[in-house]
Amino acid sequence: GAPDPTTGDSYLVPWDGDPAFLKTKALRVSEVYSKLTALKGRRVLALLDACFSGTGARSVLPKGVRPLVLLKPVEAPKGVFASLTASGAAETSGAATSSRHGLFTEQLLRGLSGLADRDGDHVVSLHELNLFVTRQVKELARAQGREQTPTLSLSGVRAAGEWTVVDGLVDE
Repeated sequence: GAPDPTTGDSYLVPWDGDPAFLKTKALRVSEVYSKLTALKGRRVLALLDACFSGTGARSVLPKGVRPLVLLKPVEAPKGVFASLTASGAAETSGAATSSRHGLFTEQLLRGLSGLADRDGDHVVSLHELNLFVTRQVKELARAQGREQTPTLSLSGVRAAGEWTVVDGLVDE
């Protein structure tokens, strides 16, 4: 992730992108969200393990730019849309110490594997996933001496518990 230091817009920088040329070599998060909601699916779930604060190893900045840019909030698009992001706007998203994933992705994968199924019904709702990932990430980030709080945004959904993310988990 990378912030635009002049506008405060959030961008995703692909592996072949260039943070010095965000408008032409990166993807504006608000545009990605708009394109996703334009799809014909009933629901859209975006999961972003990116840091937009301009600090930390998982955020990309153009050369010479000072870190910690005040970001404009990305509004959830119209339609049935949810996004779960790795951290708050002024926080860094860090790497997991036990894998090559980001801390958020590691805990997200653990939650999707069934660890987030709080009530044992073999279903992981978005609410359960959010609770699991947020609790785990906050605790593990604190152990690394920093703050990281995943953020859930909803549009067109009354409650995250109404949204099934994984159905039919099998006991091993």
